[in-house]
Amino acid sequence: MVSTKLRRPQLVLRSFWAGGLVLSIVGCAPSSNGGGTGGTTGTGGVGATTGAVLSGALGPWALTADYPLAANNCAGAAPNLYCAQQTCVASSGTVYCIGGESTSTYYSQLSSAGLGSWMPTADYPVPVEEESCSVSSDYIFCVGGNIGGADAGAISPTADVYYAPLSPSGIGAWTASTPYPYATAPQCMINSGYIYCISANSTGVGSPDAYYAPISSSGVGAWTPTAGPPTWTEGCSSIGGYGYCFGGGSCPPDGPSSDCYSPSYFAPLTPNGIGTWNTTTELPTAVSATYVTAGSYIYYLSIPVFFAAVSADGIGPWETTTNYPDSSYPSDCVSNGGYLYCASPVAGSSYFAQIGAPNPQALQLEDPPPFPRSEYLIPAWTNGEGCSVSVNGVVAGAPCFGKDIDQAVVFDCASQASTAAGCATTVMSSNTTYNYDLTIWYPCRNQTPTGTNCCFLPALGYDTALYGWCGAVGSNSFIIGSQITLQQSQ
Repeated sequence: MVSTKLRRPQLVLRSFWAGGLVLSIVGCAPSSNGGGTGGTTGTGGVGATTGAVLSGALGPWALTADYPLAANNCAGAAPNLYCAQQTCVASSGTVYCIGGESTSTYYSQLSSAGLGSWMPTADYPVPVEEESCSVSSDYIFCVGGNIGGADAGAISPTADVYYAPLSPSGIGAWTASTPYPYATAPQCMINSGYIYCISANSTGVGSPDAYYAPISSSGVGAWTPTAGPPTWTEGCSSIGGYGYCFGGGSCPPDGPSSDCYSPSYFAPLTPNGIGTWNTTTELPTAVSATYVTAGSYIYYLSIPVFFAAVSADGIGPWETTTNYPDSSYPSDCVSNGGYLYCASPVAGSSYFAQIGAPNPQALQLEDPPPFPRSEYLIPAWTNGEGCSVSVNGVVAGAPCFGKDIDQAVVFDCASQASTAAGCATTVMSSNTTYNYDLTIWYPCRNQTPTGTNCCFLPALGYDTALYGWCGAVGSNSFIIGSQITLQQSQ
């Protein structure tokens, strides 16, 4: 399966957090204690419940063998580390990766233990990145992309098309085939002996172009124009005779890019080209991210990670699952045998995860908030990053909200929160200077605004209670969320 090539730094920090995914589990002081100083803390999902595991949900991520091009293809340092991105495909239990502003290619065996040792194989004819590669009948077909120039970091688009045979021993000799109609970095899909490519309009304006061509062991045949989707998206995948395009939608000029929805479309793939495109479930983020397919599922590895099942009726509801570790975006990912594998040239950033495996560290909501884009109350400080307030010269942790549900604070005191006194507790931060005390009422004893059902009052710095949505994660546990508000309507 094929994923996107990212056009952004390899390592990206969350808005507040630089560390891994840690659940903060907060206990309650006795309800008579208005100061709320007696909280306790835990890690690893203690006190949360996994509920019924979705068949497409991801289990915990585990470290695996890094892609071997880091030494000569990375520049800068975290959080501004950039690595040229390779393109990877999987076939018959082996992953093959090409380029990264390089002619180098490598392959590795895939197993339930992760990625095996990386071995060099046949060089690509040109130093390339952002090419679109797909597999059919043990042949790899790579279309377009950007090739490196004489000056360091200089790249230019190409229309070149190359193909090669694949085997467990690596990639065979590369052969040039019919060039794409113009130089570009397209998104290509293969179905039933044809390759379908979506590319930015050759004029630079308007809706995307699309072309298709027959493929065989003799290469790529003549390209024929066909129907492109209404707008450009971050990625496209072929599953079950349909093409699905999603992600990376345009935001309002002054709006927050991470809060926008992304358009999604699907269309049948036929020997006569791409059929009529239909709109389907929008991806609830517009950030640029790696994507990968596995069976009938699409995974979009933003923060948080989204996944959805697809069918002849389109893309189903997007749901969140286990986030990629260490606040990093994966470089390129493939699926094989019930696992996702993500190979990165950044040291210590390659991971794999089992599909459908239980994950006690992934928060599961029993009654999610009644709005699709949510932020969740999180500790004020973790691993060197966070937010705080200063009141009369005293530093106090501020109630901070973040988009990553796996870092939400879990309160194990629903029974106390329902009393008149409420649940008085301390939110524990990794730097205890930024611990903050608050009292929570769930449900709130006052009338609440639309989209809220609970209220909470920090012990320092706030005169009136704040409203939020409390969602259950267990019989006596809950988290506090709020709706993301766009600066400009969509």
